[in-house]
Formats: sequence, C-alpha cells, structure tokens
Amino acid sequence: QFGEVVFEIDKAKLLKQTQQLNRRMRKEREARESERRRAKADLENEIEKAREQVRRFRNDKASTEFRVAKERLTLLRDALARHERATDASAEFAALYETVEATKRKAAEDKAERERVYRERLDRELKAAHLRKHPHTPHPRGWNFSVNPYGQIHTPFMPLGPSRPSLLRKEGTRFGPPPKDKP
Repeated sequence: QFGEVVFEIDKAKLLKQTQQLNRRMRKEREARESERRRAKADLENEIEKAREQVRRFRNDKASTEFRVAKERLTLLRDALARHERATDASAEFAALYETVEATKRKAAEDKAERERVYRERLDRELKAAHLRKHPHTPHPRGWNFSVNPYGQIHTPFMPLGPSRPSLLRKEGTRFGPPPKDKP
C-alpha cells in the first residue's frame, strides 16, 4: 500500500533519527574521554605530591611518615597503571564498536539496494502485465495501483470513477442501471 513518496519520507525520518543518535553517542563518548583525561591528570598530580613527600622524608627512612608516603606513592602508581589499562580496553572496545557499526551500515545499504532493485523489477513486471492487458492505456508511474473490472486504473492520486459512463450504463453496473429502451 505504500507508495515511493511514503518510502522516501520514512527513509529521511530514519536517517534523521540515526544522525541524532550518533550525535548523542559522540557527545557521551567525548564526555567520557574528557572525564578520563581529568582523572588521569588528577592521579598524576597526586603522584607528584606523594613523590614530594617521599623526598621530604627520605633522610629518615625508618620513620612512619616515610613509610606512609612510600606506600601512598605505590598505591597511586598502581591506580594510574589500572586507569591506563582501562583506557586501552575502552579504546579497543570503541574500535570494535566502530567495526560493528560499519558492518551494520553496509548491511543496511545492501538491503536498501536490494529493495530498490526488487521494486524496479516489480515496477517493470507490473507495467508489462498492464500493457499486455490494456495495450491502449499508459501505465501510471509507481506500483501502487489497481485495475477495476472495467479495466480502469486507480492510484491514490486518481480517484475511482468511470472513464466511459455510457459504456458502463449499457452493461448495468454499480454506476447506474441500464437505460430503459424507449418504445
């Protein structure tokens, strides 16, 4: 029942939705990236402070302060290493996601192409069938049309109605009874 016009509108709407989704996802990704960068910078600052403390207490290596500072520095370095591993993993995931998206896009394009080819073939076949049945009438553009029992074509843009009322009246149809023969 759908015409090509409707199909085009749907395609445009779908494209717009996809673009909006992509934009939103890109924003979220950028927000995550900046958050990660900020976290890394904070960790590096903390490590620098811990190093400073270790330097300050290095003359008295038996003191509690030195041991605490050293422990803190170790913990912060571990945290930074973990953070970088997580970043690598997320970059890997992003690359994988991109690949999957590209594959989906390709599949969608292929499907659209197949549909277009199918629609064109259907159109050609309908046109041929119509011309075999009614060699004198041109086939309307598009493929959403029907032919009534009188060989008239109806499309959404061409409302139903008798093209030759006199002919139809002679046979007696729903457009009116046959005329009474005058004596």
